[in-house]
Amino acid sequence: MAERIIFSIVAVIAAGILVSCLLMSPPITGRLHPGLIPGALSAATLLVALMGVFRPRLFTVAEELVCQAPEPTPLRSIFAAVAATLCLAVATSTLGMLPSTMAAGIIAALGVAGVTLWRAILIGAGIAATAALLFVGLLRQPLKLLPGVW
Repeated sequence: MAERIIFSIVAVIAAGILVSCLLMSPPITGRLHPGLIPGALSAATLLVALMGVFRPRLFTVAEELVCQAPEPTPLRSIFAAVAATLCLAVATSTLGMLPSTMAAGIIAALGVAGVTLWRAILIGAGIAATAALLFVGLLRQPLKLLPGVW
């Protein structure tokens, strides 16, 4: 019963954020809508919260698996995530989106135990290609793909 109350509270908050994102003014031509990312995240949160309200049994198995986790997250993963974020923040404007996203993907992948350098390069290339396709191709954002190329 307590789980349903918590999921209901989360659902109401997510619905409120989603409504406020939908009520934002339209974007400037060629730019993303300011409520797109928060709206998508709140819609996903609302969906999961509603699943928790109507079918709380779905989450009890996952909770038991989380409780049986052998060890906490190693510092290597945390440092890799921070380094990848800094790489994106610093290098995107000078290097362009493809190289900086690939470098950030490689750094983040190397933070996972058991990932080889070759696999990290493949993961970084996949992330860079997907990001370029999504933001420049599909959403038509004016982002620099390579240094000096618009």
